[in-house]
Amino acid sequence: MGMSYIGHGVYSFPEAARLLKLPVATLRTWLLGVPGREPVTPGDYLQTRHDQKILSFLDVMDTFIIKGLREYKVSLQYLRKVRDALAHDLSTEHPFSSRRLLTDGRQVFIHFADEFGGEKLKEVLTRQHAFPSVLVPYLKQIAHDERTDLARCWNISRGVVIDPTRAFGKPIVASTGIPTGILAAAFEANDEDAELVADWYGVDVQEVRHAVAFEESLKEATAA
Repeated sequence: MGMSYIGHGVYSFPEAARLLKLPVATLRTWLLGVPGREPVTPGDYLQTRHDQKILSFLDVMDTFIIKGLREYKVSLQYLRKVRDALAHDLSTEHPFSSRRLLTDGRQVFIHFADEFGGEKLKEVLTRQHAFPSVLVPYLKQIAHDERTDLARCWNISRGVVIDPTRAFGKPIVASTGIPTGILAAAFEANDEDAELVADWYGVDVQEVRHAVAFEESLKEATAA
């Protein structure tokens, strides 16, 4: 019997790239590598399933944090080294999903900046005075499991969450669990009448608007 993906999230590369607002090619490079270059972080699934490679929720969360570090021009070469060292020290294959990055990340990364000569990252740390100020907008979106310290759900947008234990990890309205895509499609198909859609699905009008705003943000990122 094959492994069960229930409760762990299942995402195709195009789907994950859409949620992360990244080009699919970039996501593939980070998780699969390119000839002569190892991946930045190895994924959980990444095997062929119906001729399609798939990712787990923690793969997506790792990539979300990598994206944040890349926005500070931290090199992929450096991130590979950091990832391997963190995986060893934190005893997890998903170190970028660990709550410890928020609680003691500054000390962790200064240590690696010294050890591996990560001058750019050291510069960022010095300028920001504390590591959490660099990644806190990213890390604050993640709720961590108290037992494992790993990412449990992603508060991806106002009123919207991605939780691998709900709706197979698809974006949902946090309070009701209704997929945002369903509410946004109903809104568009009914003359953008948020009150009507809210009445149909038994949710607040504001929840419909949160779902629509989230789906629109993904469309805008894809079009950019």
